[in-house]
Parts: sequence; C-alpha cells; structure tokens
Amino acid sequence: YKTIYNGVEVDKYLFREDIRKQYRKDLRIEDKFIIGCVGRFSYQKNHIFLLEIFAEYIKKNSNSLLMLVGSGELYNELKKKVLKLGIEEKVMFLGLRNDIPQLLSVMDVMVMPSKFEGLPVTMVEAQMASLPCVVSGNITREAKFTENVAYVEDFCLENWTNAIETMRNYERYQNREEREMSPFNIVKAAGELSEILLSAR
Repeated sequence: YKTIYNGVEVDKYLFREDIRKQYRKDLRIEDKFIIGCVGRFSYQKNHIFLLEIFAEYIKKNSNSLLMLVGSGELYNELKKKVLKLGIEEKVMFLGLRNDIPQLLSVMDVMVMPSKFEGLPVTMVEAQMASLPCVVSGNITREAKFTENVAYVEDFCLENWTNAIETMRNYERYQNREEREMSPFNIVKAAGELSEILLSAR
C-alpha cells in the first residue's frame, strides 16, 4: 500500500509579512504576541484547557492575546470560562472565517491541546505558513513535517507555557521549495494518486 496525504495548496498558506502587518493594524493588535487556535469548539479540541494555559501564560507575558477561530457546541461554556478566569479583554472570538490563510500569518504560535485527534489539517496549514505549533502528544507524529513543532506529552500547565515561550522568538520565513517537497503539498499528493490510478489501467 502507499499513503497519500491530505494535501493543501502551498502558495495559499505561505507566510505573508504584508498581510500580517495589515491585519494586525486593522485588528489593532500590532504589538501583541498572538497565540492562536483554529478548530471547532468541541470536547476533543480541549479549548477549556487552552484557556487555562493562556491564563497561566499571561502571568509572565501580559502583552499576549488569544485568538480563537471557529464555533461549536461549547461556545457558551468557553465564554463563561473566559469570564471566570478574568481574561475577557485578552481573548478574541473570531467565529467562522474564510480568511484562515491570512490569520495564520497574523498569529505567532498555534496551540492545539487536543484530547484526541486524527491528522489535523489546521496543523498542516500552520506549518505551510511557517507558524510555530505547540501541540498535544495525542496528535499523530505524521502531521509534523517542519522543525517548528513542539509536542507536549501531558496536560501540565507549566510544560505548555514553557513550550510556548520556547517558540516565542521563532523567525518565520517563506520557503516555497521546502513546502513543495512536503507530502502535504496537494500537487504532489494528487500526482502520486494519479500515478497509482494510471498504473492500474
């Protein structure tokens, strides 16, 4: 058998400094450290714990914001948790968006503390955008194809905040060639599938 990966468009997700600056200006977050998460507000994604991570992290780095993109059945519960933690002025609920590639350029680190997960396409997109990722050990290692991914094997707040801090000054760059060589490049994945189908004729 041969594994064909769930590919994405490379050019669509490459990091854009001009987009980053414009969006940050529009959102009035030019000087903020943005921790982001894109995903449905559901049990498996573990957003409640993400809020706890963020509340702990801003004790050391108060110039940070949490950007949540998505919606789901736990929305009201998350809003209540934000109020309980007293971080309502530092958490952005952006809802469902059709500009995810641009938002990935805005963020400084993607944090995904999933309780369980298959192969998250969002993590693939983030790496295409050269966005550092701090993710749960419950996420398959197959999803990692760049060096800017840190796996956290437990749900200890200190370990998560330390991992985020490690990624804080990561220098982002556009490396189209490296991304095009990835098995998650949709063009490469489609080509491999085409070869299999044609060879079966």
